[in-house]
Amino acid sequence: MTVKANSLILICALLSACAGSTQMTTTWHDDAYKRKTFERILVVGVSEDQFRRRGFESAVVDALTGNRTEAISSIEIMDADTALTDASVDAAGDKIQADAVLVTRLTNTTVQAKEIDSRVDVQAQAKGGNIVDFFRYDYKDVENPGYLQAKISFVLSSNLYETAGGTLVYSIETVTSDKNTDYNSVVFDIVENTSVKIGQRLRRDGLAK
Repeated sequence: MTVKANSLILICALLSACAGSTQMTTTWHDDAYKRKTFERILVVGVSEDQFRRRGFESAVVDALTGNRTEAISSIEIMDADTALTDASVDAAGDKIQADAVLVTRLTNTTVQAKEIDSRVDVQAQAKGGNIVDFFRYDYKDVENPGYLQAKISFVLSSNLYETAGGTLVYSIETVTSDKNTDYNSVVFDIVENTSVKIGQRLRRDGLAK
């Protein structure tokens, strides 16, 4: 299998959530492969940030582990200063006797900006004072300045390899989009929603149970 050190933008679930959306855009599987349920899956999140890598891998482990399948985070097996390479991932898989390795990496990031025009609203304010002024109001213009609205999209690719022969047997691509300008909150959404969708899809197709 090939593991490249592309930066996977990940963060742990200590951050506050946002109202983003995650969609599974494409899946692929080897038609010639005789599908089976894997019992021990090594989970790898490709990231130079060890903290974010740990958070993502832990979320995927929780989503995959079931009655028949045990998922193990690679960061729990490998030393923190060990680079993610074919050899190091293979060694980690051999150490835990994994029959499959799931590798997830960030493949694309896009930011779309939309300018929202400024506007002027009219605000009414009661005069107060005595009873004859009860229904009398002063009116003033309130200017709401324009602003820039950003939409951030992340594309993540998850590849499942069978360790015997290093054969790629399954691929999943997910896209997370959010108009929230809080970058950390958007990243949190990736961890929560992507890990769940990966687990759901692999379980649905019988690769994990």
